[in-house]
Amino acid sequence: SAGPCLALTTSLSNGGESIAIEWPDQEGWKVGYEQDNGSQAILETVISPETVENWTQIGTVLVTRGDVESTANFDLDVLVDALVKRAQTNARDVQIEKEKEGLPGIEASRIFVIKAKDYPDGTSETQVQLLVKGKKSVFNIQRTKRTADLDQETIRAWVAFLKTARLTAQEDKV
Repeated sequence: SAGPCLALTTSLSNGGESIAIEWPDQEGWKVGYEQDNGSQAILETVISPETVENWTQIGTVLVTRGDVESTANFDLDVLVDALVKRAQTNARDVQIEKEKEGLPGIEASRIFVIKAKDYPDGTSETQVQLLVKGKKSVFNIQRTKRTADLDQETIRAWVAFLKTARLTAQEDKV
């Protein structure tokens, strides 16, 4: 596990394609949960000493694995709308802000912010999310804080953080 002076880099892959992001080392991020069932993998990070059961901030990296055909036909805007609808189903008040651009140089990417107030358990949260469509997978990285009122300066910093994610693809060898 990463100590306070080591950066935590998380990476998930599919068929030579991977996405990686380096969590700010001065914040003390650690891996709290990992699961891979083949078609989907998830990795959750929390700030020490928090846990995935009890957090004020959580980072999530998710890959949904497909194939070239299914991924080519996948619409990122439909997924953004579905994630907003899910929040609206569960929270009393939901606001969405879509960024003008996603990951630099990758057209098939979206960055957006969901502010959700009053979930049934009484919590609220702000999620800053990145979606990236690769050749065979859809990747999602999100950073979430338990407040619906995250300030714009922090949101801007988190958007800048998400833009440091790196999508890499190794060409298939024949």
